[in-house]
Parts: sequence; structure tokens; C-alpha cells
Amino acid sequence: MTEHGILTLLWQQNTGIGRLILLLLFALGAAAATAAIRHLHRYRSVEQRALNGVREKLRGIHEREGAEQAEGSRPVVPPPVELAELRENVPPDTLIGDRLAALARMKQARVKVNLEALQQITLLRENASVGLAFPGYAVDLAMMLGMLGTFVGLCLMLLQMQGVLPSASGVPAAGGFAEAAQSLGAIIASKKTAFVTTLVGLSCAIAISFLNFFLARAQSACYDALERFTTEQLLPATVGAVEDETAMEKLSLQLSDTFASLGSLSEHQAGNLERLQEMQDAFGAIVGSIRAITQQSARGPAEEAAGALTTLVKQLANANDALVKVAESVAMRAVQQRQEPVAVRGASVGAWVDDGLTLAWRNPLPALLGAGALVALLVFLF
Repeated sequence: MTEHGILTLLWQQNTGIGRLILLLLFALGAAAATAAIRHLHRYRSVEQRALNGVREKLRGIHEREGAEQAEGSRPVVPPPVELAELRENVPPDTLIGDRLAALARMKQARVKVNLEALQQITLLRENASVGLAFPGYAVDLAMMLGMLGTFVGLCLMLLQMQGVLPSASGVPAAGGFAEAAQSLGAIIASKKTAFVTTLVGLSCAIAISFLNFFLARAQSACYDALERFTTEQLLPATVGAVEDETAMEKLSLQLSDTFASLGSLSEHQAGNLERLQEMQDAFGAIVGSIRAITQQSARGPAEEAAGALTTLVKQLANANDALVKVAESVAMRAVQQRQEPVAVRGASVGAWVDDGLTLAWRNPLPALLGAGALVALLVFLF
């Protein structure tokens, strides 16, 4: 090695603290590179091999089921594939092994299989790995150590420059030239510490960033293959329904909607009953007034009959108000039903006719009483 080789530049004629920072940078770079290469090999080899093994098992199960269906010994709709069969010989520390274990726990607990939850489990598991996050952290740490060496070297250089400066008298003391030469060598060593630590720190950061880039690409490719396999093959084969409503949830929602409709109908019918009671009282008073008018017209003067007729007109007005309220209530109910979704009510004319006949069938008393009152009034007047 020449006098001005790499070893001389980095190690020889360097300060002790500069050599310590260089050792830390080399150790940091080696640890980060080892972690990055190990996880890069895991994503490109171990994870892919485990995923391909599960894919081949699933393909073999489908081929076996297809052969059994062709022979007639298998139902047309095959049952879900057992996860225990797929988990055989799959390392549990791999991504596909952990996903199969999570699916098995979900099916055992009888909960809905949520694809987003499975993805979050995988991401959080990988983020919790210290070795996977260490390369990205080592990049920043290497740059900071290089900057630390730079400032330490500059501080040492300023301290060593005091031996080179002349004394206050301007005449160098005995042995001053030897001390000045020694101080000049220390200044050069301090300056070398500043520049060398910065150079090594930046070099380590660049190398680790390069490895971290390939690691991120391998991780993304592994995630893509895992999610595609889970969505397209694994879940359709092992889980009957994903993120769908269970039978109990569907029944609960239907019962809730039914009780809400019954409550609304009960409130509406209660209001109609109150109005019908008012109409019945009004028509009872009208009948009594008609009888009184008939008796008074037969035996009394015309003034008394006119007064009774005025009372009858007021009672008819009250009955008319009650009829208007019932009509408004029925019209409001019809408008509410018309505003319901088309999928629930339908938009055909037959549906509205059926609703009108249903309302008339449920409330026949107002129509009959109104017709009777009109007939009685016409008989009395004409």
C-alpha cells in the first residue's frame, strides 16, 4: 500500500476521537447492511417460497375437488377449504403463515373476515420488526455521526493552533520551532478528522440508502403478491362471505325496520282514531239536531226551526273540519309513502291504486258518515 493510500488517509495520522467515530460508522454500516440484506433475502426467497407453497396446495385441492365432482362423489358447490390443511409445513413466522393463523382465529371466533383488518395486522407486524426499520434509521445516524466528527475536528484544530501563534514579545522561545512543528502536525490531524469522518459518514449513508431502496421495492412486491393471492384465491376458497352481513345481523336489521314501521303506523292510526271519535260525536249531535228540528217544525213556529237549523249548520261545519283533518292526515301519509325509495314502494300506478284501496278499506267509517250526513241534509232541505 502506498504512503497516501486509503489506510493512511482514514486511519494513520488521525486523532483518537476521529478513529473512534470511524469505528462507529463502520460498525453502523455493517449492521445496517446485514439487516437490509437479510430482509431482502427473506422477501425475495423465504416469503415467496412459502406463498408459492400455499398456492400450490390450494391448486391441488381445487383439482382434487374437480375430479371428485366429475365422478359424482362431490357436491356441486364444494365446502370451504380447511385452513389446517393449508397451514401444514408453512413456517408460522412468514407473512402467509401469519395470515393463515389470523384467518383461523377469526373463523374460530365466528367474526366477520375483514380484508382491511388482515392488511393492518400484516403491516403492524412488519413495522414492529426492529431489523426492518434499522436501515432507514442508520442512514440518518451515519450522517449525524459524520457531522459530529466534522465539528470535533474543527474544535481540536482551533485548540492546536495556539501552539503555532508567536508569543507576546514576538521572539520565539527556545525550542519554539520544534513545538510549532509539533502543533502544526496536530492541526493537520484534527483537520483530517473533520474531513474524513464527514466523507465516511456520507459514504455509509449513501450505501445504506441504496440497500434500503432495494429492500423497500422487495417489500412492496411481496405485499402485492400476498394481497392479490388473499383477495383472488385464499378468501374465496376458505371463507364463504367477506365483509357481508351475517344472518343474525340481517335478521336484527329487518326486525328493527319492522318495529319502526309498526310504531309509525300505530301513531298514525291513533291520530285517525281520535279524529274519527270527534267525527262520531259531531254526527251524533247532527242527528239529534235533525230530530229536534223535525219535531219543532211540526209543532212550533218557524223562528224556532230557523234557530235549530243554524245550530245544525254549525255542527255540520264542525263535522266538515273533522273530515278535513282526516283527509289531510291521509294525504300526508300518501305523500310520505310516495317519497319512500323505489326499491321499497315501487313507482307503478298499480301500487298507488292498491295503497288507496287499502286506506279506504281500513277507514270506511268517515266516508259512510259523510255520505249519510249529506243525504240527511238533502232530505231536510228538499
